[in-house]
This record gives sequence, C-alpha cells and structure tokens, in this order.
Amino acid sequence: MSEFNGSIAQVNVQFPIETVIEPIAGENYSRAMIFMHETFASENLPNVDNPKAGMKIELDSSSYANITGGLLKKWLVPFFTSAQTAKLAVVLYDSDYTREIPVYSYSEYSETLEPTDNPHDLGLYELNDNVYTLTADTTPTEGKTYYTRTQTGTQTETTPATFSLETAYGHYKYYAYFKFGFSNIENYVSLQKQLATLCMADSLYSDLWVGTSDTHVLEKTSTLISELNSINANARVIYNPNAEINPALAQLGDTLGAVNSTGTPIGNDIDGHAFGTIGASGNLDDDGYYLNLSATEKAILDEQKIGYQTWVGDGTENVVTEGSLSLKGEVVGANWVKHYIEYVCKIKSASYMTRRNKFRNNAEYQAVLTILSGVIKPFVDFGRLADFVITAPTFSQLPKSADSFTVPNAWEATYIDRIRNITVYGTLYVTQPTK
Repeated sequence: MSEFNGSIAQVNVQFPIETVIEPIAGENYSRAMIFMHETFASENLPNVDNPKAGMKIELDSSSYANITGGLLKKWLVPFFTSAQTAKLAVVLYDSDYTREIPVYSYSEYSETLEPTDNPHDLGLYELNDNVYTLTADTTPTEGKTYYTRTQTGTQTETTPATFSLETAYGHYKYYAYFKFGFSNIENYVSLQKQLATLCMADSLYSDLWVGTSDTHVLEKTSTLISELNSINANARVIYNPNAEINPALAQLGDTLGAVNSTGTPIGNDIDGHAFGTIGASGNLDDDGYYLNLSATEKAILDEQKIGYQTWVGDGTENVVTEGSLSLKGEVVGANWVKHYIEYVCKIKSASYMTRRNKFRNNAEYQAVLTILSGVIKPFVDFGRLADFVITAPTFSQLPKSADSFTVPNAWEATYIDRIRNITVYGTLYVTQPTK
C-alpha cells in the first residue's frame, strides 16, 4: 500500500519484539557423557588441540568422525549411527601422579684437571645459589670448585591432580544424565567403581551405564561385577564379547535414536527394540559371526541382572538387548522417566515461583499442580504412563506454613513396560482321513 509509507502506522506506532532463545528444560536427559583420563586423549581425540584435564569436548553425528580415533571412535560409531541428533561429550580428567625420584649426594672433585680435560663430559657439577647443576664448562675454569654426584637412594614425589575425576564430575554432571567411563583394561574396573559412587550420590542427575566384554560374567566371577556389587552400585551393565564396542553405549544410541510423541526421546525403550549396529553376545563361530548366548548363559546373566544382545531372528542383521534392570534390580527406564519429570518440574516451578508477587494462596498452589500435570501428561498420551491422577490435598489441607507448599502424595501413575514375550495358544481342528 502506497499510503503506508510515512503514515502514522509506520512512524508513530512501534511494536519491537525481542527474540529470546530459551534453553530446553530436561535436555540433559537425552545426552551422554564419557569420562576419560587425559593420558588416553592423544590416541582417542587426535584432532583436539592440546587436550588436557578439565576440557569438555562436545560431539555429534556430524563431527565425531573427524575428531575421535582409536577405541573411542569404535565405541561411537554404533551410537551415532542410531542417534543422529543426539549430543555426547567427552570430559577429560587427571589424577595424582606419584613417582620415585633419585636422591643424590655431592662431593668436591679431588682430581687435578688438566687444561685439555672437559668437565662437562666428565659429569662434573657446579654449585650456584645453593643449587647443583651439571656444568657447561668444556675446559676447566681456574679457581672453580667442581663436584661429583652419587645416588644415595630414592624418595616419593606426588604431583596433585589439576582436574580430578571427582572435580570433573562435579563440574560437568548436569550436562548429561547418562554417564560412561573410558579406560584401558587395567583401570576399567576402578574407574567404573569410582563413577558408580559419584552417580549414586546424584541419582536424579546421573545414571551409570557400563559395557563389558569380560567373559568371566558367564561364570559369575567377574571382578567388575564383584566390585560394583560391593558398593551396592545401581549401574546398568550390558555384556557383549566384542571388545571393540561398548554394548551399553550402542543400546543407548538406539534408545535416543528417535523422538516420541513427548517431543523428546525420554521414555523410549531401553531394551527389546531391534537395532543393527552391533552383533549378538555369544561366541564367534568359524565364519566370524557372533552367535546367540545359550539358555544357560542367559540365565546366568539374568541372575546377575546383566543385559546382553540376541539376534531378532527375522532374517535381518538386527539384535535386541535383553535385560532392563540395574544391578540392584531397579527398572532403569522407569527411573529415567521419573528423574526427568522431577527435574523438569523443579526447573519450571522455580521459574514460576521467582516471578514477581507470587503469594502463598490457592491460585499459586493450583498453578504448581498445573505445572506438574503438564510435565506428566505427555507421557500418559505417549502410553508410557497410565492411570495418572492428581491425589494432592486441597489448599486448606496443606501443612501450615508461612511461605512454603509441602504437598504429600501429590500424584500417582503406573509405568507401562514394553512387550518382551508373546505366547498365543490356539487349536487346529483336523478331520482324520480314512487312510
């Protein structure tokens, strides 16, 4: 319209709109984090400049192949093949470094040096500012006293960590709910035990998943399982004999590989869904093909609450993970949904509560319950939760307080697990032929 140019509408009326990008509450429950000692960084993060303790290297499906190498890259291929939109971070830490250093004594060199002698090549020292250093003299300096050095023993020297595992965990734990530990065989058990201890103290924000190729689990003699059980760890452990993969990380990739009706991957199957990025958990046959575990082996792993992979058997290269429990017998998927709901409700309620003039009255109480319902309802619509009902008391029935809401028994729902077994009985009627 030509009349708009220079009009009251154009000049005198303004509606400036500021664009604000808000973080997604609970996004950390769709991410993974791997803790790695900095000594493994050069091989496994070859294209990270000067990798050192304290760094968090964020990866996605488009970047990991160019950044990672070694065993870490082999771990990540199945994960990102399935979880194309997921994010994963590698966090580097270090530890106290202890070494034995030699102790020396020094004494004056008693031999007469000729002008052609080389004090440096003779291994002679000089004393400057109370510090003995190997002399740089290549000819004797007149009047200078030289010294010989003799080792008299050793002493222990400890260099403290600059960014320990505990520090790294505390600093970055909120980035991702799913935690993993990367190490060599010698230190793998101790790392998982340390991480399990840290995660147990922070179960709302952390769930430790552990992959293992240790065949001792089939004999119930695994040091890893023994050490985790000794601290009553609530970790999820999955076994696969292929030492070049992490079967737990591969399963998580499948779990995070699709967005469900909640708009997130939260609540997706953590077992029982077919995926084709790794093989089954049995032994290799003569053709290099991983077989299924025997019924006896499965029973042994089930008893220890260790998951494993089994071929679907439909002519595809797909497996499913069997086993949905933590070592303590808790339902891992239910904990995931529960912790997500609690976390998001905390964030949304804090955001609401800190607005101006929020009084302790029934209107604000109902607003908090509405936040709760809004977070839970998508999981009901999805089908993961059923029989959801708000059981909170009325405002007048709440415990008396000047400035707080304490709501006992506010809600209840039923967690709906996936199908794992199908048995359909039928009857076939046959007319007996005469011959």
